[in-house]
Amino acid sequence: MAHHTIEQEKVAKEDINKPHIKKGLHSQALTVSRELDLGLSRNKQKWGSYNESYELQTMEVSKNIVPDVRGMGAKDAVYAIEQTGMIANISGAGRVVTQSITAGSKPLKGGTVYLELR
Repeated sequence: MAHHTIEQEKVAKEDINKPHIKKGLHSQALTVSRELDLGLSRNKQKWGSYNESYELQTMEVSKNIVPDVRGMGAKDAVYAIEQTGMIANISGAGRVVTQSITAGSKPLKGGTVYLELR
């Protein structure tokens, strides 16, 4: 067995590729931020997304409006849809790319929103 010494090289923090944070619960993004030292700041908003500069773009989730769940993972999308009293039916894996009920419309209690993920 050969043994090789690997020299470690320090990389400047700004040279590291930062991950994309998908739309969803802000608290989960903060957990990831702490682990990866991304520097996200705390915010009272519960939902949102982040741009390339890691600035929070807030999002409202309420009982009275169908939320825009495109870009969310399945767990957050289903939770957000269910807050309106509707049922989420998902197909695929990844992030939501389409939703059958237009974001911003009035929810139909007990109705189904079909979500396609890729």
